[in-house]
Amino acid sequence: MADIVEMLNKKSKTELLELIQELLINGDLFEENLLKCIMITEMTEYEVMIVDKLKSKLSLLVEEKEYIAQCLDKRTNTKTSTILFGNKKFDAFLVGYKLNKYFDMLWKNYPKRTAKETAKKAFNKFIKDFKYGVVDKIIIELDERIKKYAQQCEELGTDDKYILMFSTYLNQKRFND
Repeated sequence: MADIVEMLNKKSKTELLELIQELLINGDLFEENLLKCIMITEMTEYEVMIVDKLKSKLSLLVEEKEYIAQCLDKRTNTKTSTILFGNKKFDAFLVGYKLNKYFDMLWKNYPKRTAKETAKKAFNKFIKDFKYGVVDKIIIELDERIKKYAQQCEELGTDDKYILMFSTYLNQKRFND
């Protein structure tokens, strides 16, 4: 999705309009979908307040948690990247916030913590194509495998230079080994 956005940013307005017109004519894009894509849904005051609380690490009220669940329950069959780069700012914030928390947890448990930015990019690349509804299960399974890998490295006394970097572990899907 980020690649598409970058590609679109390089095109002139005329080229974009021609591309959209071609997609509409060919039936590859429908007007209602186009409108959904270009209409950014701003956050309500209530959503901004929830975001501020989360950023400040304040506790949420039960009704605020229920509101978040209600928003994201509708998105369980949506690809994570679609939510992150989509037009609903509140949903994008919530998913990004949750993924950052998950990354921090996995990073803390990984036996070799070097090149954090590269690891974060690999994590984002890894998680983006999963449907949002399965992300929790994926993270739980990945965390278990990371802990197992860390324990194995500890038990074998693996020299640090032979422990995979987190980005390599994810990019090469070494958790399947």
